[in-house]
Amino acid sequence: MERSAGVSKFRVAACSTPPRFRVLKQVIKPVTKYIESAKEEIDLLRRMNKADNYEYSPTYIESFYYRDYFVIVTSLHGDSLYRSIKNYNPNGFPLPIVRVIAKDIITAVHVMHTKAGMAHTDLKVALAYAGTPSQH
Repeated sequence: MERSAGVSKFRVAACSTPPRFRVLKQVIKPVTKYIESAKEEIDLLRRMNKADNYEYSPTYIESFYYRDYFVIVTSLHGDSLYRSIKNYNPNGFPLPIVRVIAKDIITAVHVMHTKAGMAHTDLKVALAYAGTPSQH
């Protein structure tokens, strides 16, 4: 079973939910600069996987070409935080949930900085996932 996980200028993402595990497939448009950027993203993801022991970042599974398109497959930690916020009641999340989400995001950014030596320069809810590693 698959559903759209989002569309951007240079990629289309789809979630697969086979019986054993959930994956995110990102299909990169066949434009050299987009594919090069995607390959840099893979390098960063591998560094983060090694630094956080797969706890806060999606696990890089594989990448390949399909026709002219470049495809990246990663684990899926949960649903998009943006989608969860959009689908939640109009009053927003209860404060205890907000605290957990904030703590997890801050911890992930801290691990990224201190263990992987990286800085996240594009932090936004569309890039965060509502869920725990035990859910994937």
